[in-house]
Order: sequence, then structure tokens, then C-alpha cells
Amino acid sequence: MLRLLTCALTGLLVGPFLSQPGQAQEPEEAVVHAAAAETIDDHYPERNGDLEVQVRRVRGTVDTTKELRLQFSEWEGSPVGVAQAHLQTRRPDGEWQSPGWALLEVARFDSVATLHSRVEEDEPIPASALQTAWIETTDLRGEPLRIDSARSRAHRQTLVATRHLQSGRVLRRHDVRRPHTINVGASVRVVYRQGRVVFRISCTAREAGVDEEVIRVHCAELETTYRARIINENTAEWVETL
Repeated sequence: MLRLLTCALTGLLVGPFLSQPGQAQEPEEAVVHAAAAETIDDHYPERNGDLEVQVRRVRGTVDTTKELRLQFSEWEGSPVGVAQAHLQTRRPDGEWQSPGWALLEVARFDSVATLHSRVEEDEPIPASALQTAWIETTDLRGEPLRIDSARSRAHRQTLVATRHLQSGRVLRRHDVRRPHTINVGASVRVVYRQGRVVFRISCTAREAGVDEEVIRVHCAELETTYRARIINENTAEWVETL
């Protein structure tokens, strides 16, 4: 589905556009750049200041004194990456005409959490080990952990390393986890419900997990293994018998 994004621009030239380092921006590229930047800011206010648009290429003739609008395919979520936008200007009779198209590239920047000291696997990450870095995350592998979220979790002692983390690493969400509610070897009371019938079985955890996670538990008395969903540090709810 295509949507029309309209931006009235009259002789507007904005900041430097760099097709190549040190190259001045052409007037038509400046107009397209301003239209694209304003459109993105208007439609994604939650990312205001975090997205940087560049015009990689313009094909056709753009009249910089006329109203310009961009038409491009719908982006999923925040617009990041390369997109081709169709350019449209209004004729004197009020109708729109297409003078060409533009190739846009949108880069995403984030204030992310990095480490200034090494953290071992399964160790809690203290707030004192975190520092802030403002970096481009467009091509970063894995979703970065924003510094405000990381510090909040660290202060609540709910930030634990899932792997060995080197000093200077940009933290991704898969690098951290919540502290385990139940650890391997812990005693677990498994609740089994079938209609009005309720059984409680004493088991031992074969896997660690957090609230709402499903783990394997073993009942030595019945010599049976179950999968159960964690409710709290002592209790889990039966899911299936293995």
C-alpha cells in the first residue's frame, strides 16, 4: 500500500548533503532531502533526532519552487535502510505530475549501553559497569540495549549476562537476561489441575528459568519428568508429561 506524503517547500535549502565527502548538495537534492526529513519527523515523532536521511540519487527534473510530495512503499516500524521514493510536483492546473524519483537512505542512531569492564557469564551487571555510547545502529547485528533500560534494570538487579562480555561491547538484548527464578537442582512443587482435581508433586528442576518460562522438572518418587511453567521461586504449573 502506498501513501502520499506531502511537504510544501518553496526555495528551501537545508544543511549539507554529502553524496561524497566534501561535495556540495545540489538544489533539487536539498529540496528532496528536506521533504524526506520533515516527513519522517512528522510520521515517526518517537524517533525524532534518532533518524538521519540522506539522498543517494535523484532522477528527473525537480522544480524547487513548486510544491513537492513524496510517494513510497510503506515501511514496517521505524523507517531504516534504503527506499525509492516517487517525486510529484503540482502543475499550474492543480494536477500532480511525476518528474522522477529519488533513492533515500535512512540511518538509525541510538543511545546504547556499553561495558567499561568485563563481565562473566551468569554474573549480574552492576550499573557502575555501564556507560553510554551514541552510535549508528542501522546495521548492528542484534537489537541494541538502550542505556535508560539497561540502567533501570541494573539498579533493580535484574540484569544478568547470558555470556562472557568483553569490555567496550555494545550490549544487545540477547546479551542479558533476568535473574533465574528457579535454578537447576532447586526443589519445585508442580501443580497439576484437571477440572476440579488438583495434585501437587514434589520435583527437582532440571533446567533454570524465569517467571512464565517452561522448564523440565523431575519427580524421583514417580520416576517421571514433566514440563512445567514457572509461577514463582517454589511453584510451577504442569504443562505436559515427558
